[in-house]
Amino acid sequence: HKKVDLALGAFNDQDLNQAFYATSTPYLYVRNILFTRQDSKYQRLSKLKGQTIGILSFESQQALAHNLHLKTKRYPSMKALNRALNQGQIKAGLVLTHTYTNYLKDHPELIEVSDSTNFRQQGQILVKIADPQVTASQFVVVGKKAALINKVDCKLNKLADRQVLAQLSQTYLGQNLTLN
Repeated sequence: HKKVDLALGAFNDQDLNQAFYATSTPYLYVRNILFTRQDSKYQRLSKLKGQTIGILSFESQQALAHNLHLKTKRYPSMKALNRALNQGQIKAGLVLTHTYTNYLKDHPELIEVSDSTNFRQQGQILVKIADPQVTASQFVVVGKKAALINKVDCKLNKLADRQVLAQLSQTYLGQNLTLN
């Protein structure tokens, strides 16, 4: 059996057992978007408590949703998550900001209706649920070997100081997600 020495990714503080894993300092900060349909009665976090929301299987909002008292169901894509939202299988979705933004770029009909008298079109418009409890995910390096994490952390800090992380973030994620 092979072991993984390091993992890089987006985590919330609740995702990691700090006593078990060593983590680097965060190097990127990505906000999560909690959203629903415009015609939904669940447009506030307080109304969503105890309800089922959709998350993507390749993102890491499980612990965050649990801490917000939300049940989750995983979906393989934004298309599948949005379909479940439209069919009433979930009350809202929780995804990373860049995932949400990229999906809306490809689906402008979810931002603005072409026929303002068409109530079906109006209902499927997506709206953000703006509650401050929906916090940012932090991109960190995680592993069991603190010495290895420290080495990687030093290299990431050098990249950050030279603005390389900011450039990579802008290029691949569409915005500068560093704190610099």
